[in-house]
Amino acid sequence: MTVSIDDVRRMTPRERLALIELLWTSLVDAGEAPDLTDEERATLDERLEDLEQRPDASVPWEEARVRLRAALAR
Repeated sequence: MTVSIDDVRRMTPRERLALIELLWTSLVDAGEAPDLTDEERATLDERLEDLEQRPDASVPWEEARVRLRAALAR
């Protein structure tokens, strides 16, 4: 499948976000996700520590995804 930049520009924001998700998932599934920078790794470490200290403050990914999609639909 070939998608041109003009095809992407004609997509709705929701369609473009779905394309981004599809592309990112395909990279991860193929083991081709980019390496984290030191700054990104430090941010993730901080977030993991916060999650461990306050587990009730987090939202499962599926719930977050539903909330995000609902917000985008408005």
